[in-house]
Amino acid sequence: MADPISLLALVGGALSIGGGVAGAIGAKQTAAARNASIVADAAATRTNAAIARQNAQLEGIRMDEQLRQSRRKFQLFAGAQQAQAGALGMRDGSIQDLLADTNTQNEIERTGIIREGTMRQAGDLMTADALDTRARGSLLSRTSGNAEATGSLLGGIGGAVSIASRFYGLGGSGGGSDEGLYGPGF
Repeated sequence: MADPISLLALVGGALSIGGGVAGAIGAKQTAAARNASIVADAAATRTNAAIARQNAQLEGIRMDEQLRQSRRKFQLFAGAQQAQAGALGMRDGSIQDLLADTNTQNEIERTGIIREGTMRQAGDLMTADALDTRARGSLLSRTSGNAEATGSLLGGIGGAVSIASRFYGLGGSGGGSDEGLYGPGF
């Protein structure tokens, strides 16, 4: 029959390994749940990034349409100005000045449309890039759960080895001497 100290060391080592295994299983289950959440979040984030890119494309289409409308508006306005000037008998120089001012106003409006549309497009594309980066970062964080599980298991094994080394002595001869547990003289 084994002495009680040997049995306690054996039970302690077994409990330490068992605790490590239980911790590893718990960490793996927690990691699996966290991974599922991360994958779902990353998918939603990537969807939002795709929407932001579509918004940038739509902004380009909107900007082109606004420019077309602006050009048409000023063409009609310039035509009306020419007709009115002709009806009033204005000289060519006055008509040219009036049309030059209309063209200048047209260019100012077009420049504003392009600047605002380009800024909105750039904002949408930066949002998309930021969302893609967030999704990639989330997916990279999934490996931490596996590391936690491995750490728990190794901690349990390390605890069992520590108990065994104290029981058998650091350089010991084995055999269950109490000297390893209580120091020299026991």
